[in-house]
Amino acid sequence: MTLRNIKKGLILLTVIATMMACGQSQGSQSAPSKNEKQKIKNLLLSYGKALNAASVKDVVPLFAENGVFMPAASLTAIGHDQIKSAFDDEFKNIKLNIAVIFDEIVQRGDFAYVRTRSKGTITILSKNITMPTDKYRAFFVLEKVKGKWKIARFMFNFTSSL
Repeated sequence: MTLRNIKKGLILLTVIATMMACGQSQGSQSAPSKNEKQKIKNLLLSYGKALNAASVKDVVPLFAENGVFMPAASLTAIGHDQIKSAFDDEFKNIKLNIAVIFDEIVQRGDFAYVRTRSKGTITILSKNITMPTDKYRAFFVLEKVKGKWKIARFMFNFTSSL
């Protein structure tokens, strides 16, 4: 990890903390415009579609070049090469059939954070077990890069074990 990436990560953490504090104190002022909200939703709906298709080639470009993917119970992937590898592994192990449900979208300038959950199913391929995804929740930090929203940070977990 380079000093530049560390600095950018610290700036991102500061922005997130500031956004969260402002969101609590200013309420509705933290809501994005309808146009920006739709662009954010479109990005994450594309992400859900790529997950359902198990399409690594469609998932990776949705992340910023220095994006970070933090899957539950797995190693953190940083940058497109590692994210590609992580999703290659994910799609060998699971099959998703989900719809993204938006719980919260907050935007401040070129950054936004989004809380989602999903409705649908996940199949553990090695065990041929399919179960609902109602225990799945996700947190995205988005960054506007060259006028387009990208996933800067993404993590998910389950409210109980699968």
